[in-house]
Amino acid sequence: MFRNLISTSALFLVVYTAYGSAWPQYMHDAQNTGKTDICIQEDLSLSWTYSPPQSAPGWQWNQPSLDDDGNIYYGAGYYFLSVNPEGLLRWSVHTEYAFIGPSAVNNGFVYFPCSEGSLYAYTQDGDFSWSYPMVQPVNCGTTVGPDGTIYIGDTTNLTVTDAYLYAVNPDGSEKWTLSFAGADGFYTTPSLDPDGTKLYAAPGNFNLYALNAVTGVELWSYEYNSIFNLVYSSPAVAEISGSKYILFGDLGNMGGGHWRILDENGSERWTTSVPNSIQQSAAIDPDGYFYLASNGSVLKKIDTSGTQLWSRTFSQGYLSNPVIEGSGRVLIGTESGYLHILDQNTGSTLESFYLGPNVGSPIVGSNGEVYVLYGNNILACLEGDLSVNNEDPSSGEPFLQISRTGPTFKISIGDNSGECFIYNTSGRVVFSETIERDLYWSTADYPAGIYFVRVETNVNGEVIEGNAKLIVVR
Repeated sequence: MFRNLISTSALFLVVYTAYGSAWPQYMHDAQNTGKTDICIQEDLSLSWTYSPPQSAPGWQWNQPSLDDDGNIYYGAGYYFLSVNPEGLLRWSVHTEYAFIGPSAVNNGFVYFPCSEGSLYAYTQDGDFSWSYPMVQPVNCGTTVGPDGTIYIGDTTNLTVTDAYLYAVNPDGSEKWTLSFAGADGFYTTPSLDPDGTKLYAAPGNFNLYALNAVTGVELWSYEYNSIFNLVYSSPAVAEISGSKYILFGDLGNMGGGHWRILDENGSERWTTSVPNSIQQSAAIDPDGYFYLASNGSVLKKIDTSGTQLWSRTFSQGYLSNPVIEGSGRVLIGTESGYLHILDQNTGSTLESFYLGPNVGSPIVGSNGEVYVLYGNNILACLEGDLSVNNEDPSSGEPFLQISRTGPTFKISIGDNSGECFIYNTSGRVVFSETIERDLYWSTADYPAGIYFVRVETNVNGEVIEGNAKLIVVR
C-alpha cells in the first residue's frame, strides 16, 4: 500500500519537495554574495527551535549551513552540531575548545574549524574523516572551491605572530600555505572569483589580497587606510554586466568605517562611509545592487556606480549580515532580537519577527523556510502556512487543499466528500476518517516525522485521488 501511495501520478503532489544544496557555506556561495534564487515562504511564523547542549554566547555574524538533505550544521560553544529539518539532533562533536567559525558542506562532507587548532572534516552522517593542523582559528570560516579545495585563514596566538592562509585538498592534504608576517590574523571567510581562479583574503595587516587560487601566489594587494589593521567584513565578489566588483568594509577610524569597492585589478572604484565600524559582509544582487550594513544599525542599498538608493536605520543595536532571497527581498537580524524582511525597492519592513537577543545572519532552505541563530546559539526555523492544491480535472477547480495552524492541519476537498487516510513512513495507517468538505488532523499525539495524506472521492462518476506529504515538527 505504501509503495502505491508514493508512486508518481498526475494527481500526486509533494509538499516540501526534495531538498537541494540551498545554503552549503557562509553567505551562500564561494563568492560570499549572500544571494539565493529560492523565494522564502509567505506568512512565515516560528515553526520550531533547537537549544544546543551548551549555552554559549551567540556570534551575530555566524550562519548555519545546509547539506543536500536539508540537515543543518553549526557550532555552539564546545559543540559542533548537526540538526535535521524537523529540529532534532542528528549528531554532535564535543571538545574542550570552542567551535565558532562557519562551516561548509560539499560532496558528502562537512568542514568546520575548532579553536584548539584544527580544521575538521566529517561525513554528513557524523563520521570523522580527517583533521588538518592549524594555530587557533577564531571566527574565520571555510570556503570550498569548485574543485573541492577548502580555503581557510588562521589567527595568531601568544606564541605565533604570523597569520596563515591554507588551501587544503578534499582528502585533508595540504595544497599550499601562505604566511603573513606580523599580521593579527584572519577573522573573515575568504572568497573566490566566480571563475574559481582568484582568492580574496584579508589577513589583518591593513591589506586585502588577491591570490592565485591554485598556487597561492600573490596577484595584487590593496592597502586600506584605517587605524585598525583587522577586518571582520568578509570580502564578497561578483561579476555584473561583465565587470568584477570586490566589496569589504573596515573597522575604520574614530569617525567611522568605510565600505570599499574594488575592481578585478585591485583599484578602488569608490568608497562609502558609515558612522560606525563595519563587521558585516555585503550582500550582492546580480541585478547590480549591493546591500551594506554597519554596526550603527544602518543598512544601505548602493548601485554599481556608488549611488545610494536608500538607507535604513534600525536603532536596534548591531546588525547581522543581510541576505537576499529569490524575489529580491532582504533579510537581516538585529542585536535587539528581531528578524526583518525588507522591501528591496524602499527598505521598508514587510515582516518582523521577535525571537530573542542577538539574531544572527539568516539562511534560506530549499523549500523557502528560513533558519537563523539567536540568543545563546538557539536555532530557529520559520515556515509559512502549508498550502497545496490538486486540481479536479473535471472542473478545473482545486481539489485537495491543506493548510496548517500550529500543530493542526486542515484538509479540504471543496464541496466533495470522501475518505482520508494518513500514513507514516513505514506505510502504516495512523489516521483515517470520512471527510465532508474539511477535516482537522491534530499532530499533538503523533511523533515528529514525515506523513503521507491520501484522499479519495468520486466526482461526477470519476474517482479522484489527492496526495500530499506533510512534515510534523516539534
